[in-house]
Amino acid sequence: PKKPNRQKARLARRAAEQAAQSAIAAEEAANQTDHRGNEKEVMEGVFKRLQLKEVDINPDGHCLFSAIACQLDEQGIGLKPDPKRMILQPPTQSRIDTVASPKHDGYRAVRAVAADFISDHKDDFAPFMEEPLDQYTRKVKLTAEWGGQLELQAIARAYGVEINVIQGDGRIEKIEPGEVDEPGDEEGSKRVIWLAYYRHTYGLGEHYNALSKHT
Repeated sequence: PKKPNRQKARLARRAAEQAAQSAIAAEEAANQTDHRGNEKEVMEGVFKRLQLKEVDINPDGHCLFSAIACQLDEQGIGLKPDPKRMILQPPTQSRIDTVASPKHDGYRAVRAVAADFISDHKDDFAPFMEEPLDQYTRKVKLTAEWGGQLELQAIARAYGVEINVIQGDGRIEKIEPGEVDEPGDEEGSKRVIWLAYYRHTYGLGEHYNALSKHT
């Protein structure tokens, strides 16, 4: 009797498995939730309820920092942190001084402030990093590396603002500014920045837009 061709059998089995996987993938795609549509719809409902107006930010890797710069400017807080919270290094001061338009290049200043704050409080941030602190802060300051939780924490604390981030499922994540040694931050004068965080709506992936309060 003729020996079975093992390679042919293996190829036939692999083809059958691939066909089965394709069928499952097609079925999943047909039943898949429209994440993009749902995310936008849910968020717009939250914006309406909280009387927030969305400000589109360029999806270029700097979006978190640009959205923050836009809000700091709009609320009259400015790009320079309170000296009680951090002392600026000369290169960072220079970046702040040379910003032409907070919405368009303000991210340079906010990036530098966040990087310096992380360096100044390394014990708070280093345990959450997967690379050396100097390397990490260099990326934050000088590249288009996307910002995330650590940067939000640093920005909230450096500028003394509460940052509220509206998520795609309607939840609001609150990032507190932390305490300052000297008095002066009364509850009534709390400064709040609102951001919209998208996971599905933008082609490049995660994205932040600014949100401003209707007046």
